Amino acid sequence: MVYQIFPDRFNNGNPHGEIQGRKKDSFIYATKEDSPYYIKDGHGDIARWDFFGGNLEGIRQKIPYLKDLGVTAIYLSPIFQASSNHRYNAQDFIKIDPMLGTEEDFKNLIKDLHKNRIALILDGVFNHVGADSKYFLSAVTDKTGPYYSWFNFINYPTKYQSWWGVTTLPEVNKNNADYQNFICGPDGVLAKWTRMHVDGWRLDVADELPMPFLREIRERLQNEDCHVLIGEVWEDASHKFVNSEFRTYMAGDNLTGTMNYPVRNFIVSLLQANNETEEVAAMNDLEKLVENYPKAFLENCLNNIGTHDTARIKTVLGGDVQLVALAFGLLFSVPGVPCIYYGDEAGLEGDKDPDNRRYFPWGKESDFLEKEVKELAHWRRENRALVDGKVGYVKIDYGINALVRYNQRELVIYCYNKTDQDMILDAGKFQTYCLPEKIGELVSDILDQESVAQKAYLLKTFKLDRNEKE
Repeated sequence: MVYQIFPDRFNNGNPHGEIQGRKKDSFIYATKEDSPYYIKDGHGDIARWDFFGGNLEGIRQKIPYLKDLGVTAIYLSPIFQASSNHRYNAQDFIKIDPMLGTEEDFKNLIKDLHKNRIALILDGVFNHVGADSKYFLSAVTDKTGPYYSWFNFINYPTKYQSWWGVTTLPEVNKNNADYQNFICGPDGVLAKWTRMHVDGWRLDVADELPMPFLREIRERLQNEDCHVLIGEVWEDASHKFVNSEFRTYMAGDNLTGTMNYPVRNFIVSLLQANNETEEVAAMNDLEKLVENYPKAFLENCLNNIGTHDTARIKTVLGGDVQLVALAFGLLFSVPGVPCIYYGDEAGLEGDKDPDNRRYFPWGKESDFLEKEVKELAHWRRENRALVDGKVGYVKIDYGINALVRYNQRELVIYCYNKTDQDMILDAGKFQTYCLPEKIGELVSDILDQESVAQKAYLLKTFKLDRNEKE
C-alpha cells in the first residue's frame, strides 16, 4: 500500500512550525485551513508561489500515523530545489529544496521509514527543468558552457522548446549523451540519491522520455539494486504510441509499472454509472486492461483514485463519504498496488489543481474513512489473492456488483451496494464475467441470500480445498 505525499502540504515538523528556506517572490499562508490559490500576472503566468511549509521532518514525525494506516511505501512528489511548491521545475537536481530540509533530514527520514518497514519512492522529473534552473540560466548566457547542448533553441536565447509551450519549463534534449550521463551515469543524479537507500523512482511524463533513455534509467537503477520504476502514463500503456513510435513499456527492460489512471477511470465510472449498461462497460474496460498487461507488470502498477493532477475523490463523488469508502474498497480489490493520495483517507476535498493540494487536516480527519482504509489494508495483507490472484466480476443488480479475486489457495469477494436501499442478494439473478464455471458457482453459493446494507459492502474470503482447486 503506497501513500503519495505532496511534501509542502503534509506536515511541518519544526518545533514551532517555523519555515526555513523561504523563497523570493512567494507567500506563506496564514492558516493551514486556507485554500490554495494561484496569483498570476497579466500574461497568465504564476507571479507568486504559495507555500504552507510542510517538510521532510514533518513526514518523519508522522511515520506512526502512516504505519497505523497500513502504509508500506511512500511516494514523494519532487523534493529537489525549485522555486515552486510542486517542484516539477527543478533548479538543481543535486540539492534538497531548503524549505524541505537538508540531506541529513532526508537520510533520517529514510532511516526511520526503513525501521518501520516502509519503502521510499522518489519522483524523477527528467523531461524539463525550471527556466530559473542553474542549467538553463547557464545555457542562455553562455553558448560555450556545459549546459548549452542540453536545450533545443529555436531562436537563441529567447525562443526554445518548452514543455507543452510553458516557457517557464524549458524542455531538455533527452537524447543528449552528456545529459543522459548526468542523470544515469555512475556518479549521476540517480546514483547519488538511490545510494542513500531509496527504494524506487516514479518518472514524470514517462511517455515523453525516449525509450533508450528509459532503458538507461532502468539499467542504472538495477546497478544500484533498486527495482521499482513507475512511469506516469495516463492511458492503457500496452499500446501507447508517441510520434508514431510504439512504446514497449512492458518489454521488461524499462518501466516496471505505471501510474494506473485507467483503474481510477474504472472506479469512478462504476460508482457514477446511471444504469447496468454503463456498469458493464466499466467492467469491460478493466478486463481489457487485465488482458493487455502482463501479470507481473499489472501487479506492480500504482492504482489510484486520485493524485495531485486530479480532483479529490470525495469532491468527484459529491462529498459522499460512504461512496468514497466504496471507492477505496474497489481500489483494494483490483489487480495492482493501491496508492492513496495524502488526505483522501482523511476526507480532504478539492477540485482540480491547485484546490486538490490542500494542507492535511490534522485533528479534523474523517475517523470513518481512516478506519475503512485500515481495515482494507489489513484485508489485503491477510489475503494473498488480492495481490497475485486473477480477477472476475459478478453483476448482481444495478448499483450492486462484486469483484472476485482468486488463486490456487483462496477466493476473495468484494461486494458493494451503492444504492440507497438495503438488499438481499438473489443468486438466481447473478451474471458472472471472467470467472471459471466452478468459481462462479462457488461465489453464487457464498453470496446467495446475503444482506448488503445501503452504500456499504461485504468482504468474503474462502479457502479452497483440493476439489475446488481442480
